[in-house]
Amino acid sequence: MAKLAAQIERRRQKIQTRAYLLLCLVLLAVVGVYTYFQFVEYQFISQGVQKSEVLAANLRSGVGEARSQYEENRRVFDQLDRVIEQNLEKVFPTDDDYTELTRQLDSFEESLARGRSPFEVSSIEYQSVVERDSYSVLPFRMSIQSSPENFTKFLHMVENSGVIDGQTRLMSVSSIRLSFRGSPVAGSPADIITFTVQVNAYFRK
Repeated sequence: MAKLAAQIERRRQKIQTRAYLLLCLVLLAVVGVYTYFQFVEYQFISQGVQKSEVLAANLRSGVGEARSQYEENRRVFDQLDRVIEQNLEKVFPTDDDYTELTRQLDSFEESLARGRSPFEVSSIEYQSVVERDSYSVLPFRMSIQSSPENFTKFLHMVENSGVIDGQTRLMSVSSIRLSFRGSPVAGSPADIITFTVQVNAYFRK
C-alpha cells in the first residue's frame, strides 16, 4: 500500500513538473513574442524619429533658403517699386506741376530744333484745371511753327507720352488748327507748318 502511494506521488510530481515546464515554455513564448513586437515597434518608431529629424533638418534648411530668397526678392521688389513710383511721378504726377511740364516741353523743343528742320514754340497758355472723378486735367494751348517732319515727331511724342518707363508727362491732343507757309520754292523741305494745338496734361488727385 505504501509502495502504491509512493508511485502515485512520483507520478503526480512528474505531472506537476511537466505542467510547470509547459507553463514556463508558454510564458517564455509569450515573453518572446511580446519582446519581438516591442522591438519591431521600437525600430518603427526609431526609423520614424530619424525620418522626422531628417525632414525637420530639410525644412529648416528650406525655410532658411526661402527666407533668404524672400529677402532678396523683397529688396528687388522694393527697388522696382521705388523706380516705378519715381517714373509714375514724372509721367502722372500728384499735382499739376506745370513747371516741370514746361521744362519737358522746352527740352523737347530743343531736341527738335538742333537740326536744320525748324521747331519753335511761340507761346504756351495754361488754362484752369478740370477735376474728374479719379484724376485731374491741366489744359493748355501751344502755338508752334514747325517743319512737317518735326510736326509728325511732336504728334508721336504726345501719342507715346505717359509710358511708365519714359520721361514724358501723360498728355493727349484735343484739337489742332493748322496753317501752312511755303518756302520760296514751293514743295521744298523747308515748308513751314504753323499750328495751334490744344493739349490735355493729366495728373493724379
